Amino acid sequence: MSNFRESLYEGTHKKSEWEEDLNYLFEEIKKLYKVEIKDKNDNTIIDDKTKKPILIDSKRRSGKPKYTHPYNVAAFLYNKEYSRKYVITALFHDVLEDTKYTEDDIRRILQNYLNRFPNVVNGNKDEFFETIINAVKCVTKQGKLSRPKAPKLKLKNKIVVEKGIEINEITFHEFFEKRQKAINIGGTLKRVSLEDLDISDLKDESKAELLNYIRKLRGYKAKMPNYINGIKESEIARIVKVADRISNLTDFSPTDDSIWLDKYIIETEEYFLDLANGTDLEQDFINAIRTATLTKNVKEYHENGDKRELSI
Repeated sequence: MSNFRESLYEGTHKKSEWEEDLNYLFEEIKKLYKVEIKDKNDNTIIDDKTKKPILIDSKRRSGKPKYTHPYNVAAFLYNKEYSRKYVITALFHDVLEDTKYTEDDIRRILQNYLNRFPNVVNGNKDEFFETIINAVKCVTKQGKLSRPKAPKLKLKNKIVVEKGIEINEITFHEFFEKRQKAINIGGTLKRVSLEDLDISDLKDESKAELLNYIRKLRGYKAKMPNYINGIKESEIARIVKVADRISNLTDFSPTDDSIWLDKYIIETEEYFLDLANGTDLEQDFINAIRTATLTKNVKEYHENGDKRELSI
């Protein structure tokens, strides 16, 4: 078995890596990630010959086709020798969230798949369908549910950081840590909550950004526990979501800045590490977090003009 890195989709699908039935299913799923080309007025562009909309592959943040991600997650679980239910759920796991297609479309594709490869399932085919569809629903976020990106905050007065460098803007997390440390030095030992933040040091526009971020963060934190608990209801959903995070943590876009990476790592540690605990993917998950953290630190080092210490 090859490892996850060796399984990454490179633009050409090697049929020798999968059984024939998975090749067929993957080619069908790729079609779901096609989108119509729009002109500058947001009108669909029609092909003169076919009289049908011109379709292209929808893209990830990295610029890669979106279908490469479910392939990577499925290939990872395939190489870990998980069963068809896990691998197929991985192939479908973003369909409801990232495309216009529905549960009925997944069911239709699965039906065609089993008609073509009837020996894949030995037991009840309906149970096979519903187990996969239920797991896909469990990992699908309802509405926009991602940790908001923390803003950079402009200070009224410059402060001194490492090497005597003066700066006049900091991240939310730097500001939070500074306030917590200052209060502890003053003799107060209780943990600083969001309500305790003193924003008098910030410029007016940053005060508004901070308060808006806190509002979004509270909404996000109120919804995430239900989402995680829903994933825990299905062991297949749990494993697929862990593999999904491992893939994302090791495949950031070159254009993602350190603040975006920091946001994603914090969310991963706060909510998804618990899903990985006790599974045979736990060490892979921890290694992925370490890789992402190193990537974030290197990006942060270069973004700040090499002025602050590089943490490795």
